[in-house]
Amino acid sequence: MWNLMKGLNYQIKRDNFTIYAILFSGFLAIGIGFYSALVEEGMAFSEISAGLFLAKNAEFMVVGCLVLCCVLVARIVGWDMTDKTINYEILAGNSRNHVFGARVILTILWCLGISALYLILPLLVLSFCNGWGSNLEIKVGVTWMLIFILSV
Repeated sequence: MWNLMKGLNYQIKRDNFTIYAILFSGFLAIGIGFYSALVEEGMAFSEISAGLFLAKNAEFMVVGCLVLCCVLVARIVGWDMTDKTINYEILAGNSRNHVFGARVILTILWCLGISALYLILPLLVLSFCNGWGSNLEIKVGVTWMLIFILSV
């Protein structure tokens, strides 16, 4: 199953559709949150702390990650409908359980990894630039992030 996962991972990294889906969902998860804070709220970048960003704009991260997970599940698990790769994988001596198990495991890993990146990357950048802030306690923020990662 490890060789199947390596082959599928190679395919996923070089697929233009998944790259565009990651960029679009990243815009939904991070870009709209910054747009909301900068334009609609009228704040300067130096006023946005990581705690404030997490408290006010966490719903945009959920939407972006849900879009990403829906697209990745459909693309990775249902990929053999276009190029019939499952026929070659089964002819190579693998069972259907191993093929679809590898697809499901890779889908879970990609969704969790990119969702964690969408969640942690803007918070790290804002923490380094503007600090955590006093809007949200760090314990509560970390608890929210763990619940978010577990729910994805």
